[in-house]
Amino acid sequence: MKKLSIIFIFLFAVTIHAQSSVAGYVGVGRSAFDFDDFQMKPENQAGYVPIGVQITLGDGMLQFGADASFSAVPFAFEVEQSGTKIGEVQITQLFLGGFLRVNIGNEAIQPYAKAGGGAYMGKLKWEPESAYKAFAPADEEDFKTAFGFYIAAGVDFKIGKTIAIFAEIPFHIVKRKLDLEDVDDDDNPSFTANNFAVNAGIRILFR
Repeated sequence: MKKLSIIFIFLFAVTIHAQSSVAGYVGVGRSAFDFDDFQMKPENQAGYVPIGVQITLGDGMLQFGADASFSAVPFAFEVEQSGTKIGEVQITQLFLGGFLRVNIGNEAIQPYAKAGGGAYMGKLKWEPESAYKAFAPADEEDFKTAFGFYIAAGVDFKIGKTIAIFAEIPFHIVKRKLDLEDVDDDDNPSFTANNFAVNAGIRILFR
């Protein structure tokens, strides 16, 4: 609930001024992480389920807007030792940012490209298998707020004067670092936490 409150407060602050569309979406995504500098090295990449809202401002070919999304189902990486699963690393992603959108084509079917950036937040949770709880107990740590960017391509399908459905593929580029107390920053390596998704949603249009 706390994360959703942050999202709605952020979006309300933007919509006070102006808006041309508001959208909600859900998707399926996949990590493209690089764990070379990370202590626990998962065997494979993991999927996640993002949910989010967008506000797009302006009209015509160029628009700008705000985007907020959260991993409703987090990344879940299995960690193995000698072929045996010893636990799972769960990583959440909360993104708050802005974007520039370039529209292409006609109003009925409108492809577009986007580029944006903003703040990435979240947590890391370690869940060991029962046999390993004594050696590596469960733990949870916050990530430091990181600034990254994303690129996306999508298409709107207008189904009425005020409603459109859309599909969008964003690719997020960001480095994450845990917010560890009493650990020198040089001893706290960051890791590449890139990820992508295929999202679909409904857009309400204002004229």
